[in-house]
Amino acid sequence: MIVASEFVQPARQQFPAWTRYASLLAVYGIGVPIAKSIAFAGLWPKLAASRLRRQSSDPLAGYQPNAHDVFVCSGFKSGTTWMLQIATQIAFRGEAEFDHIDSLVSWPDAPPFLSKRIVPLANDSPARRSPTGLRVIKTHLPQDRVPYSPHARYVALVRDPKDVIVSSHRFLRSLVYGPMMPSLNQWVEINLSNASA
Repeated sequence: MIVASEFVQPARQQFPAWTRYASLLAVYGIGVPIAKSIAFAGLWPKLAASRLRRQSSDPLAGYQPNAHDVFVCSGFKSGTTWMLQIATQIAFRGEAEFDHIDSLVSWPDAPPFLSKRIVPLANDSPARRSPTGLRVIKTHLPQDRVPYSPHARYVALVRDPKDVIVSSHRFLRSLVYGPMMPSLNQWVEINLSNASA
């Protein structure tokens, strides 16, 4: 087995019990009533559109892909982690050893709060340690924002939109929004509106 990267994720911190109880009070006392009001007023699509407009930075601007790069380009909740595992093991000929895929695969467009947990694009240790000299880069950016080079490799991953909507609703409800998550019907409307285009 090959230790696939020199990147080490920071240790996870445990929150004290009082923090969890305080957050529950904030979620159910403030967050849920606000979320229900937004849903009742039909404002979820407009809020989603304004959030997308604010996320207009281009994390790959100026980056020149090279022959070492394998871009896994996919939409949110489209099987990305599964494909990253496959691409990584191909690059390492089945010998990659790592604690978490984010310690090995760069994700330039990751949400800012995750940036310390993901190997930076500038860290070339995965390519140096790979027997094939390849490294995998994950992106959820649209095609026109992914830099192209005839020397790099690109894996475009798509999934049935119905499955993406259901998967993303369950994922965001369980890990992010909890009881503040819009209903599945509202989530379908948000994803099929111009807000997500």
